[in-house]
Amino acid sequence: MAAPKALPPFPSTRLGGVSLPSTPLVKAAYSYIHLHTSPAISNHTIRSAFFSLILREKLTQFSAVDPETVVVATLLHDLGWSFTSELVSQEKRFEVDGANVARDFVRTHFRSQTQNSDKEKWDEEHLDRLWYAIALHTTPSLALHAPALTALTELAISADFSGPNVQFHGAGNARVQLITPAEFKEILHTYPRLGFKEKLREIICGLCRNKPQATFDDFAADFGKRLVPGYIEKLEDASVMKRLEGGLDATVQFE
Repeated sequence: MAAPKALPPFPSTRLGGVSLPSTPLVKAAYSYIHLHTSPAISNHTIRSAFFSLILREKLTQFSAVDPETVVVATLLHDLGWSFTSELVSQEKRFEVDGANVARDFVRTHFRSQTQNSDKEKWDEEHLDRLWYAIALHTTPSLALHAPALTALTELAISADFSGPNVQFHGAGNARVQLITPAEFKEILHTYPRLGFKEKLREIICGLCRNKPQATFDDFAADFGKRLVPGYIEKLEDASVMKRLEGGLDATVQFE
């Protein structure tokens, strides 16, 4: 029998002037992502978690967001990219898979504990907020106008892609550099990319090949059109315009 996979130690130092809250739930989420995602993906989610706390401190509209909640959201946001087949569906967008798995994970975490003062905080309403933060994290045109947890989660994940170039057009923040080069370098040095760009392309193209119907209304479609043979034909067959106008034409008789 193979030895259990050794997990990296939980981050105990400050990076970019912030530190992850060392609550039992955050520690459990940290372990969970290492068990079910590749090192490149887990490092991406950890970096996003640090960026969420930096942005929370710099942008007043996010100051009331609970640190534990946004860290859990960012740590767990890419479970739809898990290599554990039981965690992902054959028909849902990866964001929905990730949101479902994250919500189930938090529920299970608290069900296994007979005494925990945070159980009341993580009621169904709180779990719903977590779900939406993860489900909308690739849709900034919606997420950035949503309640603060969802907006901050999207912005923190974007910060891992854009670093010091990340922008947020909130009122009164036009001249604020949200992530400084020093903050970005420190976090990236501790949790390096490990071929994240290539892994991202591999995962998204895999989704376009294996469940294309779950990618047509997603940014993944852009990868499919450019990199996956036969994808454009499938995309055209599932045209939203055809579906909407076809639906209207088919119901003319009822007007």
